[in-house]
Amino acid sequence: PSETTGDTSDYFEPLNHKWKIYRSRGKANILDMHKIRNISMDNSEAQYRYDNTNMNMVTTPPSSAYRRESQPDKMLERIVEGLKNEYIPTTLVLNHNMELVYTLGNIEGYFKVPSGRMVFDISKMMSKDLSVPITTGLQKVFTNKEDIKYTNLRTTVNGERVKLNILIKMLPEKQGHEPLAAVFLFDKVPDKDLDIKESDPSHYDMDQIVEQRITDLEQELQLTRENLQATIEELETSNEELQATNEELFASNEELQATNEELHSVNEELHTVNTEYQDKIFELTELNQDIENLMSNTQIGALFLDENLEIRKFTETIKAIFHLIDKDIGRNIEFISDKVLGIDLLDIIKSVQDNNESYENEINTKDGKWYLIKVLPYRVEKNIYSGIIVTIIDIRTLKNTQKSLEKNK
Repeated sequence: PSETTGDTSDYFEPLNHKWKIYRSRGKANILDMHKIRNISMDNSEAQYRYDNTNMNMVTTPPSSAYRRESQPDKMLERIVEGLKNEYIPTTLVLNHNMELVYTLGNIEGYFKVPSGRMVFDISKMMSKDLSVPITTGLQKVFTNKEDIKYTNLRTTVNGERVKLNILIKMLPEKQGHEPLAAVFLFDKVPDKDLDIKESDPSHYDMDQIVEQRITDLEQELQLTRENLQATIEELETSNEELQATNEELFASNEELQATNEELHSVNEELHTVNTEYQDKIFELTELNQDIENLMSNTQIGALFLDENLEIRKFTETIKAIFHLIDKDIGRNIEFISDKVLGIDLLDIIKSVQDNNESYENEINTKDGKWYLIKVLPYRVEKNIYSGIIVTIIDIRTLKNTQKSLEKNK
């Protein structure tokens, strides 16, 4: 929040009194203090000041002249201050809440300060002779924006019964400020001075004013009751809507509770299935390890092909025979040379795949090695095959034993 505007209040209008936020009313002709210089001249105390009118530097002796008024409102305040007691009637400035904002002139004898908390409500600070017509007139002035005059109003001021004439008038509105009205209290003067005649309908009648005041208050009370009833109906409607919303939320909560229970049941089922899968994975891992150990220890070479005759898997023995590497997995069997075993292995594999009949034969290679080769269809289910298995067993020891037995015979 900014600080107060001080002497520059006329250049700004308040937007928020609480946070002290203001808006400029326009460009002001503010002195440029950097252009003002104090100059000593031959031991004199003459000073230079800035002239806002012709933008020139002029000299003014400080002891023989006064500073020119920089704001017209300051000059007006001085004039009013000098004339208020002799020429200006007692004036009260009030807002729409009937609160006293400003006074002008001699107010002695018109007000009394009630005990307790300090208030500025005119109805509590003035006698009924004055408060009733003033509050009634103010209400009409704020509503209709028209001046009201009362004449020959009898009241007591400083213990003396006097007659007063009252003029209630709206003050010019100012953007950003609350609306204000002025109440002028005139001493009894000739009618021509106020331009009011005794037969004027503004002639004050206490009974009529009180009756009008009561009527206005009754209308205001009726309006308040209607507004209160409308508010009650709105609250009842809102309460019904909130009740319906509460019931919907309660039903949604029950549905969420049921859904939570279902999810809990599904979670338990998933946990059970997960446990079963874990057991299956463990069994398959053990089975795979058993097969690997069996094929490795028995030195049986095994080559697994899919339905497209692409390599799926092979053992270390096959790897050594055909000089395979791990990157060959996924390649077609056609790249294997027929010179390794001396037979057309690809033709044998295709024949087995087409006829679903196994092939078995003993092969003697050029380097004197003996192998038992078997080509079998890979059975998925009964009478359903997908792929080929090629097994190669080294039978050199068996052949050498057979030769030795034949020689001994």
